[in-house]
Amino acid sequence: MLVRKQILVPAALDKKIRRLARKRGISQSALVVEAVEAYLTAQTTPTTFYPSSASSKVHRRRSRSLSMTFTADARESEARGG
Repeated sequence: MLVRKQILVPAALDKKIRRLARKRGISQSALVVEAVEAYLTAQTTPTTFYPSSASSKVHRRRSRSLSMTFTADARESEARGG
């Protein structure tokens, strides 16, 4: 079942979403869903092998690296004129 969500994004981010969706041949909604799923997957902290304090450090490290990955991808796309 699909649920409708309405979000507001800055104009610059809207432009990046439109460009990347067009480049990948998918809808803007599909691109946003993929990005949210990737972000939430990266936010999942392991329940084994890490004590709770260590897993929260891993959690923070993963979220920062995910943000940097999206930023780097967007910059590369802009640099290529995409």
